[in-house]
Amino acid sequence: MKLRLRRIINPQTKRTFLLALDHGFTSGPLSGLENIPLLLNKIPLDHLDGIILHKGMARASGQLIMQYPSLSLIMHLSGATVFSYDPFYKRTVCSVENAMHMGADGVSCHINLGSKMEAHMLAESGKIQEDCNKFGLPLLVMIYPRGEKIEDAYSPEYIGHAVRVAEELGADLIKTVCPRDMSKFEKIMGQTHTPVIIAGGAKNPSEEYLFKMTEEALKSGASGVCFGRNIFQHKESDLMIRIIKKIVHEDLSVKEALDIMKSKEIRT
Repeated sequence: MKLRLRRIINPQTKRTFLLALDHGFTSGPLSGLENIPLLLNKIPLDHLDGIILHKGMARASGQLIMQYPSLSLIMHLSGATVFSYDPFYKRTVCSVENAMHMGADGVSCHINLGSKMEAHMLAESGKIQEDCNKFGLPLLVMIYPRGEKIEDAYSPEYIGHAVRVAEELGADLIKTVCPRDMSKFEKIMGQTHTPVIIAGGAKNPSEEYLFKMTEEALKSGASGVCFGRNIFQHKESDLMIRIIKKIVHEDLSVKEALDIMKSKEIRT
């Protein structure tokens, strides 16, 4: 478990930069995700700590992934589509054992706190966590305040509760959203002993917004980021990956990041 976790979280910086590519299951072949193996051939995978894929795309991309020994593979186990009667209800579509046999370094599962089916997702995630212990695979719990009983998905109170639920379940890594008021995020980070990484969410209005959110989250105690659309739908995804890696692992400032975006030049 600890050896695998070292592949996901950089042991020197204690941070991680993950690229989520699991969106196709939910929303189909989104712009940028039409051909995942082709996408992976175009981006600098050696600048990422890990990628998140469903089992079918992991199989399709396996030969390429193996060319990058420092890149961790996290297999996503939860799924639901936009056509579902309840798209917030994520069901387990892959087992921990199968993920292990496919060479995954870790697995992830999804919980929507406040959904009508919250109890079922909690129960399935609890079983996943026990299987992770059995097979020695780290568990990333993606947990969001998202459902009929949630009035504000970015409320610090809801986010703090989501983080606590994931920790109580035994998560090794937690992914959630940032509150709109980032001054409240440090308190949330101070209430957990488990590494928390932030989600990028919907495509952000500007690079500056994303860079600033990343910088502020890290300063508040977050252990990294897990972005999707803000990378694979960006016209310069290669450069974005290189910049965000430097923000996460080298504390590159927002100003420095914007200067690089403008000049298109980055020092390795």
